[in-house]
Amino acid sequence: MNKRIEEKQIIFESLKEALLLLLENDSFAKISITKLVKRAGIARSTFYKYFNDKEDLVRFLIQDEMREFDEQFHPKTIEEQYESKYINEV
Repeated sequence: MNKRIEEKQIIFESLKEALLLLLENDSFAKISITKLVKRAGIARSTFYKYFNDKEDLVRFLIQDEMREFDEQFHPKTIEEQYESKYINEV
């Protein structure tokens, strides 16, 4: 895997984990970018390299989860979408 892609994945995963941990004790509105990047162990400038704000991060995380879901559960054929294995997994 490309090193740059791998680094981005580590950054995104760190931000996701940090956000989830911070949400255990604070509301989304009370979580600052400073708290978030400190918990994630990344520089503030790194956050802003990829995201405009916290909402942008959340949109990205939702889209990423949906992409992973689609890759895992998307039927490859029309017939497959009606198979009980596929239906039960979804």
